[in-house]
Amino acid sequence: MEEEKKAPTKTIIAVLVILIAAFFIYKVTRQKEEPKIVLKAKTEQPKTTITHSASTNGIYDVVEKMPEYPGGDQALMEFLSKHIKYPTVAQESRIQGKVILGFVVSKSGKVEDVQILRSLDPNLDKEALRVVKLLGYWKPGEQGGKKVSVRYTLPVVFRLQ
Repeated sequence: MEEEKKAPTKTIIAVLVILIAAFFIYKVTRQKEEPKIVLKAKTEQPKTTITHSASTNGIYDVVEKMPEYPGGDQALMEFLSKHIKYPTVAQESRIQGKVILGFVVSKSGKVEDVQILRSLDPNLDKEALRVVKLLGYWKPGEQGGKKVSVRYTLPVVFRLQ
């Protein structure tokens, strides 16, 4: 009877010894794989320079302070949704999507040279152009503390409900 009790105990002890040995082997090999942390002398990172290119006509693509619609983006979206009238022909044809417009916000803040960069439908394009021309004056962009003319891209989304 005592031999029956000793056999399971010996088995349990043997399994525990194997598990402990496996654990230590794992820890030792894992420590060798971990990368060592090397402290380096502090070096100054190169400063990122953004070039603000202006075309020959003095219109910038990117400036330090981009043009802003009075009241911000939220006010711009409210203006667009209030003034856009979905053309009946486009509604009946179930046409939806995005018209992408490009324009210049001049030094004075006036919206000029409105163009369609990506067309959707002639009727929707015409409506998007009409509404963007109503935008009025923006806060102009600035470069080096001076007001400059800046290109601006605006997506106008037409969605049926």
